[in-house]
Amino acid sequence: MTARAELGAVWLPLALPTAAAAARAKATAGTHPLWMDEACSYFTIETGALPILTGDRSAGNPPLYFLVLWAATALAGTSEWAMRLPSALAATALVPLGYLAGTRYANRRAGLLAAALFAFGPLVHHYAIEARNYALLMLEVVGYLLALERALRAPRRI
Repeated sequence: MTARAELGAVWLPLALPTAAAAARAKATAGTHPLWMDEACSYFTIETGALPILTGDRSAGNPPLYFLVLWAATALAGTSEWAMRLPSALAATALVPLGYLAGTRYANRRAGLLAAALFAFGPLVHHYAIEARNYALLMLEVVGYLLALERALRAPRRI
């Protein structure tokens, strides 16, 4: 198989579920008002980045998600759709990273299955359209798994 054919064999089946996940999140992210827990995210970011960094407004939560949300709302406003944008982007990124993790830990078939689960799984979609940190947390976990696989595959001395 040529390099071009191999690239097409991987990226075309991966592009479809990634695009589907992005379209599904975009279509539903702004369709209902923020609920109580999501409103807490708004109240956390409304005073700016410094109170998030100092922990004054993060209610004990790690600051990364709130900093990302603060930056996103500074660029896109504070509509329901804009508040949910970081979660939608994180959940969409789960599709190709899930594929990568599946192929590295098992094989291409496992990678495609992981991509499909991340693209069409109801729990992932629920968190993709919620202005909370859960989609980013899933993305971090997959990133940690990829880092672990790399460390196990090519151990280095510390």
